[in-house]
Amino acid sequence: MREALRAVAARLFLGLLLRREPPFALDAAKRAAFESAAAAVFAGDGGTLARDLPYPKHEFTRYLVAHHPVLLHGTPRADVARLEPADQTLFDGSRATAVFATDDGIWPIFFATIDRARYAGPYSLRNAAMVVGRAARERRYYLFSMNRELRNADVRCPGEVLVLPREPFRPASSGAVRFPEWVSDAAVTPLGRLEVGPEDFPFHGQISAHRLGEWFPLTWLLYRWRTR
Repeated sequence: MREALRAVAARLFLGLLLRREPPFALDAAKRAAFESAAAAVFAGDGGTLARDLPYPKHEFTRYLVAHHPVLLHGTPRADVARLEPADQTLFDGSRATAVFATDDGIWPIFFATIDRARYAGPYSLRNAAMVVGRAARERRYYLFSMNRELRNADVRCPGEVLVLPREPFRPASSGAVRFPEWVSDAAVTPLGRLEVGPEDFPFHGQISAHRLGEWFPLTWLLYRWRTR
């Protein structure tokens, strides 16, 4: 009961501040196309997937993580044959040496289509994917923001969403409100890869701009207004 109440409160709060996941209608034809594309994932050759998929790629990635034991990792690089553990920051600010992945179908497309190496100056990249509730009552909320100079620079690029086996990973958070972040202590080889571009990111027109050094809660409070 307490978890259900937390979920209701979180949906109200996050619904005011962040962006909800886009609608996703699944019919028989779309399911068949996605299952056919998913079959290539489990062929296990690590190749490129769904080049000619006649549906939005974010719908395929959302379907894939919801119906198959896989996770995703977005990268602007096209030469990643294996993901090695690296020192990174978890959602709660703690450090971990791990491979990071997600069970969210939208979040990794953002990372795949941003090449921060193209920008020489200091930058601030703020993003969040929040999951509230479970099963049929699950809702997802998002925030994507860059400092103004980074957003105005030429950093959007094509990239890849790597499809990873779920088995070596463990979730980094749990509960009624959670970040869809998973970690593995061991290196991971992709099962397949999906080529994506900035146009495949469903929030490409809703990346806000904030000031370097801006108080982090202010970025959250102003996100909906800045992306109106």
